Amino acid sequence: MYPQLQQIPEQLNAQQQLARLTIEQIKKDFLTNGLEVQLQTSEAPNYDEICTALTDVLNWLFENDSHKLMQLLYRIDLPESKLNEALGNAMEQAVSETLAALIVKREAQKVIIRQFYSQGTKNDA
Repeated sequence: MYPQLQQIPEQLNAQQQLARLTIEQIKKDFLTNGLEVQLQTSEAPNYDEICTALTDVLNWLFENDSHKLMQLLYRIDLPESKLNEALGNAMEQAVSETLAALIVKREAQKVIIRQFYSQGTKNDA
């Protein structure tokens, strides 16, 4: 079974390797959409730092290129139900913060699932 995906913030704060791999996944997905993102975080990045670093980029996209933002969200594969729920509950100025949190959690999920299956394959052999 997968690790507790609901506990992504705690996992990112406790596991530096997971945080770094999540940042790499974020950069990869952004770059695939033609967006080079510089995530300026400390040497020991945590969930809040990653979210804060993404918020500025998302603010810019929200204000200047909403089409590219929607393409990015599709690429990241955010579930539409979660996106609609989060955006419906977010206040207007917090939309980018809400999106950043959803993106970080989804990207970390990808990393965790990839690690889970690669470890499972090694253990099954």
